[in-house]
Amino acid sequence: MDSPKVEEHLAKRRDALIREVEVAFEDVLLGKGRSWTGSAIEDMRGFYEHEPEPNVDGQTSWRELVDNPFWNTFPGIGGFSFMDAEGFRYYAPAALIRTLNSGVDEDIVFHLTLEGDPGSRDYTLSQWADLSLPQCLCIKHVLEYMVILELSVPVSEYESRRDIKNSYVYKALDSYWKDVSEEGVPFRWAPRTKRKKHRRKPPGGIL
Repeated sequence: MDSPKVEEHLAKRRDALIREVEVAFEDVLLGKGRSWTGSAIEDMRGFYEHEPEPNVDGQTSWRELVDNPFWNTFPGIGGFSFMDAEGFRYYAPAALIRTLNSGVDEDIVFHLTLEGDPGSRDYTLSQWADLSLPQCLCIKHVLEYMVILELSVPVSEYESRRDIKNSYVYKALDSYWKDVSEEGVPFRWAPRTKRKKHRRKPPGGIL
């Protein structure tokens, strides 16, 4: 396919995925889940002095966060690293749609990567515990699209070839989501009676 046809195909796929996210997460509410300010309080062990941000925490739907300039998906304090399962399910679709709209990761891919360390795996799976199968399939499709988007970028004169397996988006897809199917997910989080919290932050984050 020539470039205009590729771009048209990708644009149609992006729009279809945005609709898929909207449908899969249509009725998701924050409920008793952790708010964005609450994640900062959790990060700072209760010593976060800021009041709840009304422009972010005051929203009634995750859809209002997609284009909200006050919502910083990588705030440095708190964020996805300190979300509980309800909070993760609530904020994830807004970040997914931001990623689809921009064509680059809006600080969600790291939190969709299942790492090998047992503590990290356990904590990450606990954050995904409330995701339904349609929502898991939706996340898989978004990651697959982002891999295709990366492959569609022409190789520069400084690259002999592009090894997509080095892509952090591919690594997220390969870590768990590629095995999600209509039949179910590879495995779920199994709660333990005694479990040490093992929060993860992207490289450069401060615990």
